[in-house]
Amino acid sequence: MPADDSQPEFGLSDAINRVLSAEQSATDAVETARDEAADLLKQARATARRIESRADARIRALHQGRESRLDQLLADIRAETEAVREAPLMSEHDADYVRRAASEMADELLGVSRGGKKAAS
Repeated sequence: MPADDSQPEFGLSDAINRVLSAEQSATDAVETARDEAADLLKQARATARRIESRADARIRALHQGRESRLDQLLADIRAETEAVREAPLMSEHDADYVRRAASEMADELLGVSRGGKKAAS
C-alpha cells in the first residue's frame, strides 16, 4: 500500500494553525487583561485622589474650627485679664481697714501711742 503523504501534512498544518490561533488568543487575552488592569489602576488612582481631597478638606475644616475656638478662648482670657486689671483688688472699706491696721501696727512697732507720744516700753 502506498503511503498517503497528504494526510499527515494536512494534520500537521492544521495543528500548527490551531497552536498559532491559541497563541494569538492568549496574546489578545493578555492585552485585554493589561488594558483592564490599566483602567482599574486609573480608577483606583482617581478614587484615591478624591479620598485624599475629602480628607484634606476635613482636616482643613477641623483646623479652622479649632483655630476659631482657640481665638475665642484667647479673646475671653484677654477680656477677663483686662477686667481683673481694672477691678480694684479690694473694696474701699477693706482698703481703709488695712490702712488703719497697718498704721496701728507701725505705731506699735515704733512705740508711738495714739496721741503722738511714745508708748511705754
